[in-house]
Order: sequence, then C-alpha cells, then structure tokens
Amino acid sequence: MNARRIVMFTSLVVLTGLAAVAIWLRVATHAGPELHRIELRDGEHIEGLLFPLNEPVYVVQTESRSLITNADDIRKIDGNPVSRQGLSVSGDVVIVHETFEEILPTGEIDVRSSMRYRNSGSAIVHELRWGMAAHELKYTDSYRVLDVFGNSMPLQVVGDQDHGGKWVKVDLVRPLLPGEETWYTHWLREPPSPLREGEVWTYRHVGDYPESRLVTRSVLLPGGAEILAVTPKPLHQLQVDDRWLVVWRRFFFRGDTIPWEIRFRP
Repeated sequence: MNARRIVMFTSLVVLTGLAAVAIWLRVATHAGPELHRIELRDGEHIEGLLFPLNEPVYVVQTESRSLITNADDIRKIDGNPVSRQGLSVSGDVVIVHETFEEILPTGEIDVRSSMRYRNSGSAIVHELRWGMAAHELKYTDSYRVLDVFGNSMPLQVVGDQDHGGKWVKVDLVRPLLPGEETWYTHWLREPPSPLREGEVWTYRHVGDYPESRLVTRSVLLPGGAEILAVTPKPLHQLQVDDRWLVVWRRFFFRGDTIPWEIRFRP
C-alpha cells in the first residue's frame, strides 16, 4: 500500500513586499548540516542543529525532538558564551508549517492549515503564490482559502513557465499594506485515507516537503478511538473530551521522508 501524501500548506513569514509574493524561503541545505553543542541557561546540554525561526527565536533540532527557544535562554554554543546580541546563526528564517487534521468516522480527513504573512516591503500586496508538488494537484478542487476576516479568497492553479511545476495563486480580498502582518487559513477534505487492516486503521505521513521547514502536525482521532501505537514519540498525546489528539514537531530538510504513524481502532 502506498503511504498517504496530502496537500502541504505552509505557515510562512514573507520577507518581501513584491506585488506577487513568491513564497520560497531557504534554510541550510541537507548536505553537511553543522551540529552544535548548545548549553541552555537552565543547565541543559543539547547537541543538534540550530536555525533562526523569527529572531530572536531559534529552533534546536536533535535526533528525537525540536525545541523552540529564545536567544536569551542560550548560554553557550560550542563552548563559547553568547548573548542575544551576539548570537549569529547561518541560514534564512525557517518556514513554519502548522497543520491540524481531524480523522472522521468515515475515514475522510479534514485538513486545516494556517499561514502567516508579513509584508516587509513598500508595495501593497494584492496576491500571493506558493508552489505545489505533483501529488498535491489532485486536491486543488476541494480546498478553500480564507483570510483572517473569514473572506473566501479566489484562487487558481497556474503553470510556472520558468521552472515547470504548478503554483497556487490567491487574490487577496483585502490587500496587505506595507508593514502589516496577518493570517490565512486553508481547508480541504481528503477522501478516506488511513490504511485499514481489519479493525485496525493506520494513519501515516512521511514528509517529503519541497523546501526545508519546521513542521507541527496535530492529528485528532475519531471519538472513542483506541490508540495502539504512535511513532515516533510525539510532542504531546492527550485526550480532548473522548478523542485522542497527537501532536508532533520536527524540522524536515527538503525531501526528508521520516514517517509519522498512528495505529488505532476507531
């Protein structure tokens, strides 16, 4: 059986003010990422990668977890004392991707994602664009994009003549003025996706993002579901009324395929 792949929307900080905003932020490449020895001010020692999220906030990525920390909480890097003013980490601001998925009793999945945009330029932004992978295109007829006021924003899928592939182009109902920041929400409903083996269902997601990013993925199981196994260990696993909520967070390099999986009885 093929592992499920769903539309990936990103929560991004847009650092340009062009009329057509191309959302392509980059971080350190997968080739040879530099590990750091990090000492926090509470005495904890960590060895991992270090990326700027939104300065002065940073992501520390280890083999098993992602930690979001303020620069003030970092005492030393590689044995060298640092201060908020002295902390310097290579790489652009990280793409932040936040998704909430609700698995329905039918096996369908409601997918909701939020994107944050900041217009740091001098021009008014009237439209936004982001790239789509080939496997995402089959979902374009089923999702909507809403602005912070609840307005449904017109969208279309357009081809990229320069680089190939497809873009989603969204016309803003309320243009974004210079210096403004706001949120947009995406919603779609997937057809039944969990793999079924008798009474056991398996939710699985493997990553494979077009750009490196910090991913927080929250999955809400149907009411009354019994969790059999969750891999890897989640950031949180808690009950909301009679429904299990599983939350993972990890930094994915472009193309990483690290599986997240929940086996459960609905």
